[in-house]
Amino acid sequence: MKKVFLIGYMGVGKTTLGKRIANSMRLPFYDLDKEIVRMDSRLIKEIFVQSGELHFREVETRILKDFCNRKESFVLSTGGGAATSIGNMESMKDSGVVVWLDMSVDKILSRLAQGEDRPLLEGFPEEKRQDFIKTHLAERVPHYRKAHIRFDSTNVNAEKLEHLVKEIHSK
Repeated sequence: MKKVFLIGYMGVGKTTLGKRIANSMRLPFYDLDKEIVRMDSRLIKEIFVQSGELHFREVETRILKDFCNRKESFVLSTGGGAATSIGNMESMKDSGVVVWLDMSVDKILSRLAQGEDRPLLEGFPEEKRQDFIKTHLAERVPHYRKAHIRFDSTNVNAEKLEHLVKEIHSK
C-alpha cells in the first residue's frame, strides 16, 4: 500500500502534478481542498470569509487524518497550509510518503498571476504580493522540510516525473 501526500506552497503544481503522479502510479487522485468543499458544502473562499481560517484548518485537519487512516493507496494533493497545522506532518509521514513540491518565489508569483482564486491573497495589491509570499513561505518552509522527498516542480517533463515516481516507490 502506498499513500502519497503532496505538500508545498500555493501555485507550485500540487494538483496538476498530483494527477500526473497518480496516473503514472495507477492510483486514485484526491485533492484535499476539493474534499473540504465537498464535506463543508461551501467554497474555500466562503469558508474563509464566513467561518475564518481557524475553522478551515480544523476541517482540513479532520479530513486529512481521515485520509491517513484509510486502508487504500492514493495520491493526495494538500492545501499549502496543511503541513503547518499541529500533528499533520507527523500523521502524513507515519502513514505514507510526503513529497514537498518546491519552486522559486518568482516562479510562484508568475503562476499565481495567472488568476486562480486564492483566499490568502485576497486584499493584497499586486505590488505587495511578493513580500507577502516571501514572508509566508519562509514561515512554512520549516514544516515543508520535514517531507521525505523535496522535488523542484518547475517545468516537470516525463523524465523528471519518472524519476520522482521511482523515488516515491523507494520510500
